[in-house]
Amino acid sequence: MTNSKSSKRAFVSSAIAVLLCVVMLIGTTFAWFTDTAKTGVNRIQAGTLDIELQMKDGQGNWVDAEGKTLDFKKSADAPEGEAVLWEPGCTYELPELRVVNKGNLALVYKIVVSGINGDEKLLEAIEFTGLDNLEDEGHLLPGKDASVAIKIKGHMKEDAGNEYQGLSAEGISVTVYATQDTVEYDSFDNQYDADASKSVIKATPETIQSILDGLTGPAVVELSEGDYGRLYLRQAKETSAARDDLKKSDDYPAYYREIKGLTLRAAAGAKVTCKGITAEAGTLTAASNKADFGGNIVSYLLLESTKIEGISFTDTTTNVLFMRDNYDANHTGTSLLVNGFTVKDCKGVGSGENKPGKHFFYGSSASDLPFCNAAGGKAGYNDIRIIGCELSKYYQPICWNNKTSVLNGLTVSGNTFTDCIHNHVQVTNKINSGKFVFENNRLVNVGNNKFIRIEKLQDGSAVTIKGTKIENAGVNNNIVRIDGVSSNFTVDASDNQWAKGFFPLWEGQPEPYWLAYTY
Repeated sequence: MTNSKSSKRAFVSSAIAVLLCVVMLIGTTFAWFTDTAKTGVNRIQAGTLDIELQMKDGQGNWVDAEGKTLDFKKSADAPEGEAVLWEPGCTYELPELRVVNKGNLALVYKIVVSGINGDEKLLEAIEFTGLDNLEDEGHLLPGKDASVAIKIKGHMKEDAGNEYQGLSAEGISVTVYATQDTVEYDSFDNQYDADASKSVIKATPETIQSILDGLTGPAVVELSEGDYGRLYLRQAKETSAARDDLKKSDDYPAYYREIKGLTLRAAAGAKVTCKGITAEAGTLTAASNKADFGGNIVSYLLLESTKIEGISFTDTTTNVLFMRDNYDANHTGTSLLVNGFTVKDCKGVGSGENKPGKHFFYGSSASDLPFCNAAGGKAGYNDIRIIGCELSKYYQPICWNNKTSVLNGLTVSGNTFTDCIHNHVQVTNKINSGKFVFENNRLVNVGNNKFIRIEKLQDGSAVTIKGTKIENAGVNNNIVRIDGVSSNFTVDASDNQWAKGFFPLWEGQPEPYWLAYTY
């Protein structure tokens, strides 16, 4: 319910029963397979998503309420068989309710009250308690985990007049909706079902930008088949907030926007091409500002838990995924914060030019943001993931090359890089920290180009490089180089196709670093 009035309309009473029904959604976990016929495969067991709405019976026991009718209760002192009739000043309550997880998967649930037949006017005279939080999502772990008891009471107002006499209402139902929660892990993480409870918005090339401009909460935006131009994650009049406290000039009004929980994906089986995606932050002139604010603005932008999936990108003239922060004197601190950004199962073909500005993913300046409480060393980029992509002919396809940026955590896993130029992963920021994971990547026609180049790696950071497959690399090529601010970071490297080792070199260097060569 969105307000107390709609909550009242959902429950009623007069000696009329309330029908309860439970809607259960069945989910499955991902199964796993081996890649050889010579070994056995562990049993593949699908998980079960199973909820039960229970009521407390007259003996104080919790029993299944599905399909049953709940009656408003009379006092224990009432004569047997006395009817439940509502009159001004009376208060009745339903049996206590609760939601129980009876399956073996964690779930998230929501209780929805809907439907009414008869005299809706009667609800105007009845005040209900216990309904305020029903629209909130609940989370239950497997193993018969139960919600707190739900206690619903109705009180007929003392000033209810004769106009309510003889009225009745019925047909109200309580439905419990459940879906998978982000608790169980698959082979990668526990986020594979993060979109299960999000709304899905269908988009076309004609509607997509207005949809992105209008987002106010988590959503899956599904792209129908077609050719999309460049898309913008940007300020928009209907969803941005003016921030005079961040304004440094009347000529450049400041706006702030949060975009949280966006999954932008190609529809199943659809061929979707797109020029690229730009996150617009910083000082934007009237000419460069893609959203119409009638003049210059300063854009402060927060992106959180963003996913880009299954899209083929086509722009060969500039950066494809462009985290853009135009920093100048009009700012109050830098203006872009990215907390969780995943690019998965995407494709792209660059221009093949040995020229900056032709990257697949480019992270521009982003560090601390006063309004995001990002002080104290919090990164401008947190937990960036490039997974399962096919990238060809890009100059430094994954790149941060800005002396003011901060990066905390990068995963590059299961990708194929073909004919890419210079460092395939270039991370030369002001500060780089956290976990850097490079696993099961394939490099084709590497020549004398590097795979990984990291500078300014901070103390306590951890680098993992495993399963790298290299085809057509130059002889004695310096394939990996990692520079630390000291030697207090760790490197775990195994099952990679280089023969001359992966070893630390400290002496005689301005900074300690690790170095790996190809054959």
